[in-house]
Amino acid sequence: LDYKTYIQVPLCNSHACAEGMFLHPDAESMEGNDDETCCLPRHSYVERTLVAKEGCGVHTALQVKLAECKRLCGVHEACHSFTYSGVQQSCYLKKRLVAMEDAARVPQYLDYKTYIKVRLCTHHVCAKGMILRLEAESIHGKDDETCCLPRHSYAERTLVANEGGGVSTGSHMTLFECEKLCDLEGACRSFAYSVVQRSCHLKETAVTIEDAARVPEYLDYKTYIQVPLCSSHVCAEGTFLRPDADSIEGNDDETCCLPRHSYVERTLVANEGYEIFAKSPVTLAECEDLCDLQGACRSFAYSVVQRSCHLKETAVTLEDAARLPEHLDYKTYIKARLCSSHVCAEGTILRPDAASIPGQVGETCCLARHSYTERTLVANEGVGVSAGTHATLAECEELCDLESTCRSFAYSAAQRMCYLKDAVISLEDAARVPQYLDYKTHFQVPAVQ
Repeated sequence: LDYKTYIQVPLCNSHACAEGMFLHPDAESMEGNDDETCCLPRHSYVERTLVAKEGCGVHTALQVKLAECKRLCGVHEACHSFTYSGVQQSCYLKKRLVAMEDAARVPQYLDYKTYIKVRLCTHHVCAKGMILRLEAESIHGKDDETCCLPRHSYAERTLVANEGGGVSTGSHMTLFECEKLCDLEGACRSFAYSVVQRSCHLKETAVTIEDAARVPEYLDYKTYIQVPLCSSHVCAEGTFLRPDADSIEGNDDETCCLPRHSYVERTLVANEGYEIFAKSPVTLAECEDLCDLQGACRSFAYSVVQRSCHLKETAVTLEDAARLPEHLDYKTYIKARLCSSHVCAEGTILRPDAASIPGQVGETCCLARHSYTERTLVANEGVGVSAGTHATLAECEELCDLESTCRSFAYSAAQRMCYLKDAVISLEDAARVPQYLDYKTHFQVPAVQ
């Protein structure tokens, strides 16, 4: 008749990969039951000419193929490179971290080549709030910056009228899978999703809540707007990322960052106050970070010998009585707010070194702004304070305010070039003849105290 025999073929997802390899991400749809079909190496290897300095040997294997030599190096944690001959089928695992720039052996030996172990991103575990890149299995790296992309939060709204160009489409997907797909697609800024259809349409348009809605709506589709999470934000100097950054929507210092503080050391204070938190072992820098993260922390006691940190709620001063006798090598550290978080009054500007100065008053943290008078380019401009900088006129004035030795500057509106000078200029000083391009001299008028 028409009877046929059907053979059971195992899928790769039931295969156990050998040490040094991992299951292919598409294993559940791949037929097979062997490492070559179902598994990928945890490392990639880059071939180069035989290196002059091979380093200490880890293991030797004879009569093996190149793939087996790579697997052996992947299994041995101490192996960072290996030497291999295709003719001899000889494999020599090495401890040394070899670079492409390292000197080659002269003369080369037979057909031996050096293979450098490079870790693939597929084996990297991304930090919370990040997701592994789609092309991870072909990227060399072992850090978040190389291997991961930031996750985003998504806000639902009615289907937008102008959805923009499509990036890609997916079907039979959950809402979470659609969000993940948008995170992985670099050009995706929003998507349309239908719960009933389980259909996902990635879009390149950065949509807002205020954008006009489609009239009439289409089925049960909704637009989902990409909202970046604070975990992907880089905080400015003098601030640090909030500990709950991976759950906060935002992409600015005000939302995502907390001010760093400076700490002043003194002898252990007699009245330390209530203890908020303690941790050991930690470094002094880590203890400072812990105090920064605790809003109620005003000071802490720290022992270098014990590596022990005790956060306190008391605002201590240098004049407070010391503990007698002192306890071991403990010192009290007083939290001093840095100028970088201070808002200067009108007519003043934050010091350029504000991130390293303790203080919260204008006198400590701010410099006086000046007004500037424009005149023809002066003959004697004085000594240059800094190299030419591309800037607007307002930015050039600010640069001069921030530079303590600056008293005037030459500025070209056409070139947008700014040259700071140390000369004190007046309207009576001789002009340059002939003038140069459209440059003018702007001299500083001292601020009224």
